[in-house]
Amino acid sequence: MMKRFLLMALVLGAGACMAEEGAGEVTGKWISQFTTPDGRVLNSLLSIEDRDGDLTVRIETKDRPTREMDDASYRDGVLKIRREFSNDQGAFTIGVEAKYDGKGELDGKWFVRNESGETLRSENWKAGRSIDPVVTGTWRVTASTDDDTHEHEIRIRREGAGLAATVEGEDWTSELDKVSVEKLDLILETDMDSGSSIHVRASLESLGVLKGRWELRDPEGGVSADGDWKAELEE
Repeated sequence: MMKRFLLMALVLGAGACMAEEGAGEVTGKWISQFTTPDGRVLNSLLSIEDRDGDLTVRIETKDRPTREMDDASYRDGVLKIRREFSNDQGAFTIGVEAKYDGKGELDGKWFVRNESGETLRSENWKAGRSIDPVVTGTWRVTASTDDDTHEHEIRIRREGAGLAATVEGEDWTSELDKVSVEKLDLILETDMDSGSSIHVRASLESLGVLKGRWELRDPEGGVSADGDWKAELEE
């Protein structure tokens, strides 16, 4: 039962606290990974905002709505977030303490402590300013043109040290020439026999949802057509 409460507490919370000087180093979106009490590694979307001096931390997972943590602080390069919860076994604090490396990564531990401050559980926790851990899988894509919308699937997979993707329509299949990640953006590119190329840049709107724009570029690099592009990760 305790494991279930711990997992629930990792993704729930509410509130904000005063932002420390230098908090701008960690504001923005992060993809965090944490090890659950049963050994699983789960991803979440961590959003940190400075709202008129209040540091607010929101955490979102695929199967739970976005929630704000009770308390957050950033001082001397260390991010600390907390949430209080209780159950029939008592009152507890769950939180994260992670150090920012100055290059886009947070690395530390999540923990559960009892009312006496004793640490009952602690596991690895890390976060990065990159969507790389959450882009693989099958995505259902809707791309709009001036007068129509087109749907197809993109299957993104790991290949060597990078990424590759297969695009599949109703009666066609194609391998993309380039799949890359730049921080929170996914970039897709493919060349056409005519010398033109299709480019997509999309950012993570929420876990399992990418939203951006596509462009058809002529051989000289000019944009001859473009439109909205959205992808949802299939279960």
